[in-house]
Amino acid sequence: MEYTLHFEVVLRKLPLFLGGLGVTAYFAVLAMFFGIIIGLFGALARRSKNRIAYSISTAYVELMRNTPLLIQMYLFYFGLTELGIPMGNYLAFALAISINNGAYCTEIIRAGLEGIHKTEIEAALGLGLSYPQTMIFVVFPHVFKIIYPPVCNQLILIILVTSLASFLGIRELTGVAREWDALHFRPIETYTVVMYLYVAITIAAMALLVFLGNKLLKVKIKVF
Repeated sequence: MEYTLHFEVVLRKLPLFLGGLGVTAYFAVLAMFFGIIIGLFGALARRSKNRIAYSISTAYVELMRNTPLLIQMYLFYFGLTELGIPMGNYLAFALAISINNGAYCTEIIRAGLEGIHKTEIEAALGLGLSYPQTMIFVVFPHVFKIIYPPVCNQLILIILVTSLASFLGIRELTGVAREWDALHFRPIETYTVVMYLYVAITIAAMALLVFLGNKLLKVKIKVF
């Protein structure tokens, strides 16, 4: 069967796809913000001598990292609704991707904390700093420099993972593409344009992260 490419049909509706790209960026930033917060507490619990805190955080990390995000999304969206807890698709996806990302951020931050030598903490305490002051002014700034590159990589991954939101009927970039293709039957043109939009947003995000890392943190990230 002959198939003639008509990219102009899709490009005329580029603002529609850019709107979906905005939703993609929104979920990615949201997931990273809450993921890092969850990851911070999770990492501290993973290093805790309290067996209950350690066991709960370990179980959480293993559960989230060893089950598909799609299944977790369905549990939030369909499961909680069945239990009488109303759950819109946007909220369900935001919770699922943030909690899932939190498990990965937990391990990233934990690795960063393990990169801090005990002598640094002992020296800060010896200078008269309290333990909270030591963590805030000595440990966390150093840890942030260590974890910055893997956190940047995680953000890029999250941008791509947001495409799963389309399975809950959310009109992010992939969701818009699926709807458009279902109406106009132009799969090659539609998904080729979407592919390049994903490439554009990931390259732009990485360029911004590299710039911020170099200027603010003096952290050099090798991209290519």
